[in-house]
Order: sequence, then structure tokens, then C-alpha cells
Amino acid sequence: ETNVDAFRQSFYNLCSAYIQGSGVSLEQVKQAAKPACTGKIPDAECMIVDVLWWLGAELDKASKTHKDQRQRYCELVRAAGDYLIPQDLLLGKLELDVLQDSKLPDGPKFRRDCTRRITQKLYVPSKYNLLRESNEGFAKLL
Repeated sequence: ETNVDAFRQSFYNLCSAYIQGSGVSLEQVKQAAKPACTGKIPDAECMIVDVLWWLGAELDKASKTHKDQRQRYCELVRAAGDYLIPQDLLLGKLELDVLQDSKLPDGPKFRRDCTRRITQKLYVPSKYNLLRESNEGFAKLL
């Protein structure tokens, strides 16, 4: 447990320093995360995605005027998707605009598919069988 917490905190600090532009390179972040993804730390991939999500939330909360920090954050997300963890995990947990800025999905096609799925989920009525329900309401008329 302490090893997991220590990794999470050190990875967060390293990523934060990279986003701030404090002399940490992207290669250093990748090298720090690689041993965790080999199985030494349980659920390391999910932990890395959680750290990336948290950093994105902090960046959005701070201000949208830091374009260079936002660009470094998107580079970090892109590198994580390319070298460290499966892209499916990132696609499921990170914000859509972050994913598009990081150029992880297929651009407009991905956004269109997401919008289509959300719309279908919201507006397609579920099937309801009145004959199998209890003897109340409209079923009494039959």
C-alpha cells in the first residue's frame, strides 16, 4: 500500500513538473512510469489514468489561459496512450476535448460516433411489454 501511494505521489509530482515546464522531460516521465506498467504495482495503468485525469481537472480549474501548459498536458496524454497504457483505458476515463487535443481518437469521426451513441441512448425508447406486466393500467383493457 505504501509503495502504491509513493508511486502515485511521485508520478503526480513528476507529471506536474513536466506540465509546469520545470525542467522535467517527457522521456523522464515515461521512464518513471514504465516499471509500474510491467506489473510491479497493481492497477498501475488505472492509477496513471487517474493521475492524468486529476492533472487535467486541476489545469481546467486553474485557468484556460495557460496554452503552453495545456499543450504539454496533451503531449503527456498522447505519450501515455502511445507508450504506456492501452488507449481504450484513456478513451473511457478522460474528457472528450482532452482526447481530441491529444489526437488520440480519429478526430471528427470519434466525436460523431460519441454524439450518435449518446443521442441513441437518450432518445431511443426501451421496449416495454404490457402483456407481461402486472394486471394494472393499460393492460386491463386487453
